[in-house]
Amino acid sequence: MKKFYSEDIGSEDIGSASYDSPICGYLSKVIIPQEQCEKYNYPFNEGDTVFVFGDINMMPGHCVLATKDGKTYFGYHTIDFAPLTKDEI
Repeated sequence: MKKFYSEDIGSEDIGSASYDSPICGYLSKVIIPQEQCEKYNYPFNEGDTVFVFGDINMMPGHCVLATKDGKTYFGYHTIDFAPLTKDEI
């Protein structure tokens, strides 16, 4: 299980995210290793900023997100994203 830290939220285990997940509704950063982003041709890179809207109801642990250019994506694992800290915003 991955953990993240945010000054606003604190340390949380996000291995089984749900609609009340602390990353949902927040600007988040991609924490997928760059090699994996390239290998699977993801539309974003490690460290990119995205907005995570929330989990998909019928696919727990998978989310809907949008990139800075306004494109939306769905089905990516929620644990691959972490909220930005105040210093990163």
